[in-house]
Amino acid sequence: MVFDDIIIGSGLSALAVALGLPQRRRILVFAGPVDGRLVEYAHIRGVPCQYLGHGGLGNYWHGVIPSPAAVAANHADGRDFAALFAKFYPDAAKQLDPDAPALFVPRSPIRPRPHWNRLLKSRDMTIVPAMVSAVEFAGTGASVEADGRRYRAQRVWCCAGALGTARLLTHSFGESLSTGFVSDHVIVSLGLVLREAGTAPVVRRGADGYVMKPLRNGEIDALLVSRPARFGFARLDGGIERRAIFGLPTKSILGRLMKAPDPGLVSEALFNKFGLFPKAARYNLYAQLRVRDAYTLEPSAERITARPEVIYEATDRVREAAASLVPSLEPSRRPDLYIPGIHLHRTIDQGAAQAAGIGVADSPLRLSDASVLDEIGSAHHSFGMMVSSWNDARTAE
Repeated sequence: MVFDDIIIGSGLSALAVALGLPQRRRILVFAGPVDGRLVEYAHIRGVPCQYLGHGGLGNYWHGVIPSPAAVAANHADGRDFAALFAKFYPDAAKQLDPDAPALFVPRSPIRPRPHWNRLLKSRDMTIVPAMVSAVEFAGTGASVEADGRRYRAQRVWCCAGALGTARLLTHSFGESLSTGFVSDHVIVSLGLVLREAGTAPVVRRGADGYVMKPLRNGEIDALLVSRPARFGFARLDGGIERRAIFGLPTKSILGRLMKAPDPGLVSEALFNKFGLFPKAARYNLYAQLRVRDAYTLEPSAERITARPEVIYEATDRVREAAASLVPSLEPSRRPDLYIPGIHLHRTIDQGAAQAAGIGVADSPLRLSDASVLDEIGSAHHSFGMMVSSWNDARTAE
């Protein structure tokens, strides 16, 4: 069967490609198996690193969107960001300045499935619940194989995620395309600070969600944010292990809160989700940082293994820098604890892929997900990746 475009994957990047493609294109989307399966980090149970099924990890994304000015490694200019942002959050778009550092926390995160349903009604689009097993060049286009059938298109967009795209491309073109590693964001608790230290969060709420100014400093390569510390959480490392639930899918967080309510945990959860009650006497200071090659990767099995020495080297640098920047910081006594950022990236060697004719200008095989994303910066990359994918599809010949 022949299509104009085939999109492999159905997560946030895949959705952005579909939104960017011209209205006239005939599109086939491979959404993953019908019986979706959540894959967790092997070394930290309960935290997801992949979803095999319709919507991908976008089904569990917390939805935090940094403005371009809040991202050191900016993948989209302010105009592109503003145009796509307005499609999802029109009210917030009137107030969010792309040129000012800010984190937008939506009331309702972008979920791929409802948007796919709307596209099905307005576009010449077919969505197939299947996994693609191979991809190759075919004449002036490309072809994919899924469930024993072959499909051809003028262009094929690989949007299967950092692990899925690595598995597919190394199976189809050889292991040399893999970096052999996976990079990630890591979140750590730095400790407690007093309100007088100037670290209190500045929050502005609106109809679509709230905007918070990050505690960004050019001297530290990390995204710093503070959270009100109340009840047991106002003690150093109080409830620190319970905070790990904030790396879980939203439904899991609510389930944990309902089963074992903790006043400090509930208070922090209300701030995280709605920006409520930002003023407190003390604050927990967190850092999100990019850790290059945080895991080793076996592409064929989509298996990753943590490299603790690499992760701790990166987090220790941030802890030392934060201690000098915030003299009143009472540092955490648990530097061994961290939460994976659920932002896996850089699994495909971009140079090797381009040498194979993949992802270059006019190539029928395009890479449009985090598998080739290298300089991700310290902020959340999901929406920036969407902007990049959307723009790629809009400008493709």
